[in-house]
Amino acid sequence: MMSEDMDSQSWAQLVEQIKALEGVDRKEALADFEDIYGRTKADRMRREVETQLALAAGTIVGWEEGAFTNITEQKIALWCKAYPMVNVKSELAKAQAYLVAHPGHIKSKYERYLTNWFSKEMSRAVKTRRATGRVTATQLHQAFQQQHEATRICPASELIEHLGRKPLGAKYVVDWLFDEQFRLYGNQFSSKWVGCDVQQLKNEWAADIGKLTPDQLRIGIRRMKTECTIYPPSRPEFIQLCKPTASLETLFMTAATLSARHLHDHATPWPDAVLYWTAQRFGMGELARVNWLAGKAKFTQIYHDVLTQQEDGTLPPLPAAVPRLNAPAGKIRSEAGSRALSEALAMLKRTPHRPEAAM
Repeated sequence: MMSEDMDSQSWAQLVEQIKALEGVDRKEALADFEDIYGRTKADRMRREVETQLALAAGTIVGWEEGAFTNITEQKIALWCKAYPMVNVKSELAKAQAYLVAHPGHIKSKYERYLTNWFSKEMSRAVKTRRATGRVTATQLHQAFQQQHEATRICPASELIEHLGRKPLGAKYVVDWLFDEQFRLYGNQFSSKWVGCDVQQLKNEWAADIGKLTPDQLRIGIRRMKTECTIYPPSRPEFIQLCKPTASLETLFMTAATLSARHLHDHATPWPDAVLYWTAQRFGMGELARVNWLAGKAKFTQIYHDVLTQQEDGTLPPLPAAVPRLNAPAGKIRSEAGSRALSEALAMLKRTPHRPEAAM
Protein backbone atom coordinates (compact mmCIF):
# COMPACT_ATOMS: atom_id res chain seq x y z
CA MET A 1 0.00 0.00 0.00
CA MET A 2 1.28 3.47 -0.87
CA SER A 3 1.78 6.06 1.81
CA GLU A 4 -0.70 8.87 2.18
CA ASP A 5 1.98 11.42 1.15
CA MET A 6 2.93 11.64 -2.52
CA ASP A 7 5.49 13.85 -4.23
CA SER A 8 4.85 15.51 -7.59
CA GLN A 9 6.86 12.92 -9.51
CA SER A 10 4.92 9.99 -8.03
CA TRP A 11 1.67 11.85 -8.67
CA ALA A 12 2.56 12.39 -12.36
CA GLN A 13 3.50 8.72 -12.75
CA LEU A 14 0.25 7.60 -11.20
CA VAL A 15 -1.72 9.94 -13.48
CA GLU A 16 -0.04 8.35 -16.49
CA GLN A 17 -0.74 4.82 -15.22
CA ILE A 18 -4.44 5.51 -14.58
CA LYS A 19 -4.75 7.38 -17.89
CA ALA A 20 -3.45 4.31 -19.71
CA LEU A 21 -6.27 2.15 -18.34
CA GLU A 22 -9.55 1.68 -20.19
CA GLY A 23 -13.18 2.09 -19.09
CA VAL A 24 -14.05 -0.07 -16.07
CA ASP A 25 -10.40 -0.59 -15.11
CA ARG A 26 -9.87 3.16 -14.87
CA LYS A 27 -12.98 3.59 -12.70
CA GLU A 28 -11.87 0.81 -10.37
CA ALA A 29 -8.38 2.33 -10.09
CA LEU A 30 -9.88 5.73 -9.19
CA ALA A 31 -12.18 4.07 -6.64
CA ASP A 32 -9.19 2.32 -5.03
CA PHE A 33 -7.31 5.64 -5.00
CA GLU A 34 -10.25 7.28 -3.19
CA ASP A 35 -10.30 4.51 -0.56
CA ILE A 36 -6.62 5.16 0.20
CA TYR A 37 -6.32 8.94 -0.13
CA GLY A 38 -9.84 10.22 0.42
CA ARG A 39 -12.33 12.02 -1.79
CA THR A 40 -10.51 15.36 -2.05
CA LYS A 41 -7.35 13.90 -3.58
CA ALA A 42 -9.42 11.44 -5.61
CA ASP A 43 -11.40 14.30 -7.17
CA ARG A 44 -8.14 16.07 -8.00
CA MET A 45 -6.77 12.87 -9.55
CA ARG A 46 -9.97 12.31 -11.52
CA ARG A 47 -9.88 15.85 -12.92
CA GLU A 48 -6.18 15.53 -13.76
CA VAL A 49 -6.75 12.27 -15.64
CA GLU A 50 -9.76 13.69 -17.50
CA THR A 51 -7.74 16.79 -18.40
CA GLN A 52 -4.85 14.73 -19.76
CA LEU A 53 -7.22 12.54 -21.78
CA ALA A 54 -9.02 15.59 -23.17
CA LEU A 55 -5.69 17.21 -24.09
CA ALA A 56 -4.62 14.06 -25.88
CA ALA A 57 -7.92 13.98 -27.75
CA GLY A 58 -7.63 17.67 -28.63
CA THR A 59 -10.91 18.60 -26.93
CA ILE A 60 -9.54 21.16 -24.44
CA VAL A 61 -7.01 23.95 -24.73
CA GLY A 62 -3.32 23.19 -24.27
CA TRP A 63 -0.03 25.13 -24.53
CA GLU A 64 2.96 24.33 -26.71
CA GLU A 65 5.89 26.44 -27.85
CA GLY A 66 4.47 29.73 -26.67
CA ALA A 67 0.98 29.35 -28.14
CA PHE A 68 -2.41 27.92 -27.22
CA THR A 69 -3.39 24.66 -28.90
CA ASN A 70 -6.72 22.97 -29.65
CA ILE A 71 -8.56 26.28 -30.09
CA THR A 72 -11.24 25.48 -32.64
CA GLU A 73 -13.90 27.61 -34.30
CA GLN A 74 -16.49 25.77 -32.19
CA LYS A 75 -14.75 26.86 -28.98
CA ILE A 76 -14.51 30.45 -30.16
CA ALA A 77 -18.22 30.41 -31.03
CA LEU A 78 -19.02 29.02 -27.55
CA TRP A 79 -16.96 31.71 -25.83
CA CYS A 80 -18.57 34.43 -27.94
CA LYS A 81 -21.96 33.18 -26.79
CA ALA A 82 -20.93 32.91 -23.13
CA TYR A 83 -19.21 36.34 -23.09
CA PRO A 84 -21.25 38.47 -25.53
CA MET A 85 -19.60 41.75 -24.48
CA VAL A 86 -16.04 40.47 -25.00
CA ASN A 87 -13.99 40.49 -28.19
CA VAL A 88 -12.87 36.87 -27.79
CA LYS A 89 -10.19 36.78 -30.50
CA SER A 90 -8.60 39.99 -29.27
CA GLU A 91 -8.59 38.76 -25.66
CA LEU A 92 -7.12 35.41 -26.74
CA ALA A 93 -4.17 37.26 -28.25
CA LYS A 94 -3.77 39.33 -25.04
CA ALA A 95 -3.85 36.23 -22.82
CA GLN A 96 -1.30 34.47 -25.02
CA ALA A 97 1.00 37.50 -25.02
CA TYR A 98 0.73 37.71 -21.23
CA LEU A 99 1.85 34.08 -20.77
CA VAL A 100 4.74 34.54 -23.21
CA ALA A 101 5.89 37.61 -21.28
CA HIS A 102 5.43 35.86 -17.91
CA PRO A 103 6.72 32.28 -18.32
CA GLY A 104 6.52 31.76 -14.57
CA HIS A 105 2.72 32.09 -14.82
CA ILE A 106 2.28 29.15 -17.17
CA LYS A 107 -0.88 27.33 -16.16
CA SER A 108 -1.79 23.63 -16.18
CA LYS A 109 -5.48 24.21 -16.95
CA TYR A 110 -5.45 26.60 -19.85
CA GLU A 111 -9.14 26.42 -20.67
CA ARG A 112 -10.08 27.48 -17.15
CA TYR A 113 -7.40 30.17 -17.31
CA LEU A 114 -9.03 31.56 -20.47
CA THR A 115 -12.58 31.42 -19.12
CA ASN A 116 -11.43 33.30 -16.01
CA TRP A 117 -9.74 35.87 -18.27
CA PHE A 118 -12.92 36.31 -20.33
CA SER A 119 -15.03 36.51 -17.16
CA LYS A 120 -12.97 39.41 -15.81
CA GLU A 121 -13.15 41.22 -19.15
CA MET A 122 -16.89 40.64 -19.18
CA SER A 123 -17.22 42.22 -15.74
CA ARG A 124 -15.28 45.28 -16.91
CA ALA A 125 -17.46 45.58 -20.01
CA VAL A 126 -20.65 45.32 -17.96
CA LYS A 127 -19.54 48.07 -15.58
CA THR A 128 -18.56 50.34 -18.48
CA ARG A 129 -21.79 49.83 -20.42
CA ARG A 130 -23.95 50.15 -17.35
CA ALA A 131 -22.29 53.43 -16.42
CA THR A 132 -22.99 54.82 -19.90
CA GLY A 133 -26.53 53.35 -20.11
CA ARG A 134 -25.74 51.14 -23.12
CA VAL A 135 -27.05 47.87 -21.68
CA THR A 136 -30.55 46.69 -20.64
CA ALA A 137 -31.57 44.63 -17.60
CA THR A 138 -32.44 41.69 -19.87
CA GLN A 139 -29.00 41.78 -21.48
CA LEU A 140 -27.37 41.85 -18.06
CA HIS A 141 -29.45 38.86 -16.93
CA GLN A 142 -28.52 36.89 -20.04
CA ALA A 143 -24.86 37.80 -19.71
CA PHE A 144 -24.73 36.73 -16.06
CA GLN A 145 -26.49 33.45 -16.84
CA GLN A 146 -24.04 32.75 -19.65
CA GLN A 147 -21.12 33.42 -17.31
CA HIS A 148 -22.68 31.09 -14.76
CA GLU A 149 -22.91 28.33 -17.37
CA ALA A 150 -19.34 28.92 -18.48
CA THR A 151 -17.93 28.67 -14.93
CA ARG A 152 -19.75 25.50 -13.83
CA ILE A 153 -17.70 22.95 -11.93
CA CYS A 154 -19.49 20.22 -13.90
CA PRO A 155 -22.40 19.97 -16.38
CA ALA A 156 -25.84 20.65 -14.87
CA SER A 157 -26.95 17.10 -15.68
CA GLU A 158 -24.24 15.69 -13.36
CA LEU A 159 -24.92 17.94 -10.37
CA ILE A 160 -27.36 15.61 -8.59
CA GLU A 161 -24.87 12.75 -8.76
CA HIS A 162 -22.16 14.87 -7.10
CA LEU A 163 -24.55 16.28 -4.48
CA GLY A 164 -25.34 12.73 -3.38
CA ARG A 165 -21.70 11.99 -2.52
CA LYS A 166 -20.06 12.40 0.87
CA PRO A 167 -18.42 14.62 1.92
CA LEU A 168 -20.48 17.23 0.12
CA GLY A 169 -18.52 19.41 -2.33
CA ALA A 170 -19.13 23.12 -1.67
CA LYS A 171 -18.60 24.15 -5.31
CA TYR A 172 -21.25 21.70 -6.50
CA VAL A 173 -23.65 23.13 -3.91
CA VAL A 174 -22.94 26.68 -5.16
CA ASP A 175 -23.74 25.74 -8.77
CA TRP A 176 -27.00 24.07 -7.68
CA LEU A 177 -27.85 27.03 -5.44
CA PHE A 178 -27.29 29.51 -8.28
CA ASP A 179 -29.52 27.39 -10.54
CA GLU A 180 -32.24 27.42 -7.88
CA GLN A 181 -32.01 31.20 -7.36
CA PHE A 182 -32.21 31.77 -11.12
CA ARG A 183 -35.40 29.70 -11.10
CA LEU A 184 -36.90 31.45 -8.05
CA TYR A 185 -35.87 35.08 -8.63
CA GLY A 186 -34.92 35.48 -12.30
CA ASN A 187 -33.59 38.96 -13.12
CA GLN A 188 -33.59 39.98 -9.45
CA PHE A 189 -30.88 37.43 -8.73
CA SER A 190 -28.65 38.31 -11.69
CA SER A 191 -29.02 42.08 -11.18
CA LYS A 192 -27.78 41.65 -7.60
CA TRP A 193 -24.35 40.61 -8.89
CA VAL A 194 -23.98 42.80 -12.00
CA GLY A 195 -20.36 43.65 -12.69
CA CYS A 196 -19.00 40.93 -10.39
CA ASP A 197 -16.43 38.36 -11.44
CA VAL A 198 -18.70 35.29 -11.42
CA GLN A 199 -15.86 32.83 -10.76
CA GLN A 200 -14.64 34.86 -7.79
CA LEU A 201 -18.24 35.23 -6.58
CA LYS A 202 -18.71 31.45 -6.64
CA ASN A 203 -15.42 30.91 -4.81
CA GLU A 204 -16.55 33.27 -2.03
CA TRP A 205 -19.88 31.45 -1.68
CA ALA A 206 -18.10 28.08 -1.66
CA ALA A 207 -15.71 29.20 1.10
CA ASP A 208 -18.64 30.04 3.41
CA ILE A 209 -20.83 27.08 2.43
CA GLY A 210 -17.91 24.71 3.07
CA LYS A 211 -18.16 25.62 6.78
CA LEU A 212 -21.80 24.45 7.03
CA THR A 213 -23.11 20.96 7.73
CA PRO A 214 -25.53 19.22 5.30
CA ASP A 215 -28.34 19.65 7.85
CA GLN A 216 -27.67 23.40 8.07
CA LEU A 217 -27.69 23.64 4.27
CA ARG A 218 -31.07 21.89 4.07
CA ILE A 219 -32.47 24.29 6.65
CA GLY A 220 -31.07 27.32 4.80
CA ILE A 221 -32.45 26.24 1.42
CA ARG A 222 -35.85 25.48 2.94
CA ARG A 223 -35.99 28.84 4.72
CA MET A 224 -34.82 30.68 1.59
CA LYS A 225 -37.80 29.27 -0.32
CA THR A 226 -40.34 30.07 2.40
CA GLU A 227 -39.02 33.34 3.87
CA CYS A 228 -37.25 35.06 0.95
CA THR A 229 -40.22 35.13 -1.39
CA ILE A 230 -39.54 38.54 -2.97
CA TYR A 231 -35.79 39.22 -3.02
CA PRO A 232 -32.87 36.77 -3.21
CA PRO A 233 -30.67 36.61 -0.10
CA SER A 234 -27.11 37.89 -0.12
CA ARG A 235 -24.32 35.53 0.90
CA PRO A 236 -24.28 36.61 4.60
CA GLU A 237 -28.10 36.48 4.66
CA PHE A 238 -28.13 32.93 3.28
CA ILE A 239 -25.53 31.80 5.84
CA GLN A 240 -27.74 33.28 8.57
CA LEU A 241 -30.75 31.40 7.18
CA CYS A 242 -28.78 28.17 7.63
CA LYS A 243 -28.49 28.89 11.36
CA PRO A 244 -32.05 29.16 12.69
CA THR A 245 -32.72 30.74 16.06
CA ALA A 246 -34.48 27.63 17.40
CA SER A 247 -31.92 24.84 17.68
CA LEU A 248 -32.81 21.20 17.18
CA GLU A 249 -32.08 20.58 20.83
CA THR A 250 -34.68 23.20 21.81
CA LEU A 251 -37.21 21.59 19.47
CA PHE A 252 -36.40 18.18 20.95
CA MET A 253 -36.99 19.40 24.51
CA THR A 254 -40.27 21.04 23.48
CA ALA A 255 -41.46 17.87 21.74
CA ALA A 256 -40.47 15.71 24.74
CA THR A 257 -42.38 17.93 27.17
CA LEU A 258 -45.49 18.01 24.98
CA SER A 259 -45.31 14.25 24.39
CA ALA A 260 -45.34 13.57 28.15
CA ARG A 261 -48.45 15.73 28.50
CA HIS A 262 -50.10 14.26 25.41
CA LEU A 263 -49.90 10.73 26.80
CA HIS A 264 -52.28 11.80 29.62
CA ASP A 265 -54.23 14.53 27.84
CA HIS A 266 -54.90 14.44 24.09
CA ALA A 267 -56.06 18.05 24.25
CA THR A 268 -52.43 19.17 24.67
CA PRO A 269 -51.87 22.05 22.20
CA TRP A 270 -49.01 21.58 19.68
CA PRO A 271 -47.35 24.61 18.01
CA ASP A 272 -47.41 23.12 14.49
CA ALA A 273 -47.92 19.93 12.48
CA VAL A 274 -44.17 19.42 11.92
CA LEU A 275 -43.36 19.03 15.62
CA TYR A 276 -46.47 16.88 16.24
CA TRP A 277 -45.75 14.38 13.44
CA THR A 278 -42.06 14.29 14.38
CA ALA A 279 -43.05 13.27 17.91
CA GLN A 280 -45.58 10.73 16.59
CA ARG A 281 -43.02 9.03 14.32
CA PHE A 282 -40.36 9.10 17.00
CA GLY A 283 -42.82 7.56 19.48
CA MET A 284 -44.22 9.87 22.14
CA GLY A 285 -43.64 7.36 24.91
CA GLU A 286 -39.99 6.95 23.95
CA LEU A 287 -39.55 10.69 23.35
CA ALA A 288 -40.83 11.46 26.86
CA ARG A 289 -38.20 9.11 28.35
CA VAL A 290 -34.96 9.63 26.40
CA ASN A 291 -32.52 12.53 26.72
CA TRP A 292 -31.12 14.67 23.89
CA LEU A 293 -27.86 12.75 23.49
CA ALA A 294 -29.65 9.41 23.17
CA GLY A 295 -32.34 10.67 20.79
CA LYS A 296 -30.40 13.28 18.77
CA ALA A 297 -29.69 11.22 15.63
CA LYS A 298 -33.17 9.71 15.37
CA PHE A 299 -34.97 12.99 16.13
CA THR A 300 -32.86 14.97 13.62
CA GLN A 301 -33.51 12.48 10.81
CA ILE A 302 -37.26 12.29 11.44
CA TYR A 303 -37.54 16.08 11.81
CA HIS A 304 -35.89 16.73 8.43
CA ASP A 305 -38.01 14.02 6.77
CA VAL A 306 -41.17 15.66 8.12
CA LEU A 307 -39.97 19.10 6.95
CA THR A 308 -39.43 17.66 3.48
CA GLN A 309 -42.99 16.29 3.51
CA GLN A 310 -44.29 19.70 4.51
CA GLU A 311 -42.35 21.30 1.65
CA ASP A 312 -43.77 18.74 -0.81
CA GLY A 313 -47.31 19.33 0.48
CA THR A 314 -47.75 15.69 1.60
CA LEU A 315 -47.65 16.24 5.37
CA PRO A 316 -51.04 15.58 7.10
CA PRO A 317 -52.48 18.54 8.98
CA LEU A 318 -52.27 18.91 12.74
CA PRO A 319 -55.09 16.72 14.20
CA ALA A 320 -57.85 18.45 16.12
CA ALA A 321 -57.40 18.32 19.90
CA VAL A 322 -59.56 15.71 21.66
CA PRO A 323 -61.11 17.29 24.77
CA ARG A 324 -60.46 15.47 28.01
CA LEU A 325 -63.54 13.93 29.66
CA ASN A 326 -63.66 15.08 33.27
CA ALA A 327 -65.31 13.02 36.01
CA PRO A 328 -68.78 14.30 37.10
CA ALA A 329 -68.83 16.61 40.11
CA GLY A 330 -71.36 14.48 42.10
CA LYS A 331 -73.03 11.06 42.00
CA ILE A 332 -75.67 10.87 39.29
CA ARG A 333 -78.17 7.97 39.42
CA SER A 334 -81.44 7.36 37.65
CA GLU A 335 -84.62 6.78 39.65
CA ALA A 336 -84.75 3.10 38.66
CA GLY A 337 -81.13 2.70 39.63
CA SER A 338 -81.70 4.28 43.02
CA ARG A 339 -84.70 1.97 43.66
CA ALA A 340 -82.72 -1.15 42.71
CA LEU A 341 -79.88 -0.11 44.99
CA SER A 342 -82.28 0.41 47.92
CA GLU A 343 -83.87 -3.01 47.42
CA ALA A 344 -80.46 -4.66 47.31
CA LEU A 345 -79.39 -2.99 50.55
CA ALA A 346 -82.64 -4.01 52.28
CA MET A 347 -82.17 -7.62 51.16
CA LEU A 348 -78.66 -7.66 52.57
CA LYS A 349 -79.93 -6.43 55.95
CA ARG A 350 -82.60 -9.22 56.15
CA THR A 351 -80.11 -11.98 55.34
CA PRO A 352 -78.74 -13.49 58.64
CA HIS A 353 -74.97 -13.65 59.08
CA ARG A 354 -73.60 -17.20 58.80
CA PRO A 355 -70.06 -17.57 60.18
CA GLU A 356 -67.85 -20.12 58.39
CA ALA A 357 -67.44 -23.49 60.07
CA ALA A 358 -64.19 -24.01 61.86
CA MET A 359 -61.67 -26.06 59.97
